[in-house]
Amino acid sequence: MYKRYNLSDIQKEVIKLLQNNNPMSSTEISKKMGTNRITISKYLDILYFQKILNKKKIGSVNFWFLDPGIINFDLRDENYIDLQQKLI
Repeated sequence: MYKRYNLSDIQKEVIKLLQNNNPMSSTEISKKMGTNRITISKYLDILYFQKILNKKKIGSVNFWFLDPGIINFDLRDENYIDLQQKLI
C-alpha cells in the first residue's frame, strides 16, 4: 500500500525544515521527513515553480533553500493543477 501526500502538508514541513537548515539536498530533506527521495523531489519541483523555493545545482546535486522572509503560504488548488501539467 502506498501513502498519499498532501501538497500543503509537504509545503509546511519543507518550509519549516529549510528555515532551520538552509540549504539542503533532496536526499537530506527526504531523510528528515521520512519520505521517498523521488516523491519529495516531485514536490520540491512544484514548490520551485511556485517560487516558494530556490535551488542551486552543484555538480549533480540540487540544493534547495528559501529566500529570506519566506513563511508558510496557503496553496490554491487551481495553481497546483496548472503546475502539475507543466511538470508532466
